[in-house]
Amino acid sequence: MSRPINFCSGPAALPLPVLEQIQAELLDFQGSGVSVMEHSHRDRLIVRLFEETEAQLKTLLGVGDAYRVLFLPGGATLQFSQVPMNLLNPGDTAAYVTTGAWSQKAIKEAQKYATAVEVASAIDTNFTTMPSPDSWQIPESSKYLHICTNETIHGVEWFGSLASVGLPVIADMSSHLLSRSMPIQEFDLIYAGAQKNLGTAGVTIVLVKTELLGKCQSTTPSLMDYRHQIANDSMVNTPPVYPVWVLSLVLQWL
Repeated sequence: MSRPINFCSGPAALPLPVLEQIQAELLDFQGSGVSVMEHSHRDRLIVRLFEETEAQLKTLLGVGDAYRVLFLPGGATLQFSQVPMNLLNPGDTAAYVTTGAWSQKAIKEAQKYATAVEVASAIDTNFTTMPSPDSWQIPESSKYLHICTNETIHGVEWFGSLASVGLPVIADMSSHLLSRSMPIQEFDLIYAGAQKNLGTAGVTIVLVKTELLGKCQSTTPSLMDYRHQIANDSMVNTPPVYPVWVLSLVLQWL
């Protein structure tokens, strides 16, 4: 069958071998006789699926036990709120680099929960360039730096190093995580909606250094508390099992 070329930014195209494997195994997950969409998330097969998918992702990214992987609902958009709610107290300050439309949304949400300061912006070039780090005015009191490393709407990508920032770096990598080799160890928290290039809509990948956590605001819902999700292996409520399975197949294909 001849397939159209899909240039959608998200949900984006999936590898044909992955689609064919989904088709072949959808009604019978790993010989259980039950579809992956019907299994209880407490079933050992599903628990193992989550464990193996986390291990696959960490291997591909080249990170060790200092990081945990979470599979969360809400898309990257929810992370615009979840990040500050977990990493800032109401009186704290965070630095945001505005690289495009998604960065603008992120800082707007963060300002609801703490002081989010725009330390650099490329709006003067209509977001056709990335702000040079030499121009970043980062307050000394900042608890972290946030950057969107690939802005799909404006078509700009970050290729520089953030090793010298001197504070935790948070990155929205929704549209290019695992698209090329990256210095992942320079980042303390990475989030990405899987549908951009790693799977289907419904699951958001969060890679976080556990040492970063511990400042969760008291009003943060349990479902949005990273520590609570880590303690429950991303299963505080019924997780998005089907999208995690598709993600695992894409990781295997990679």
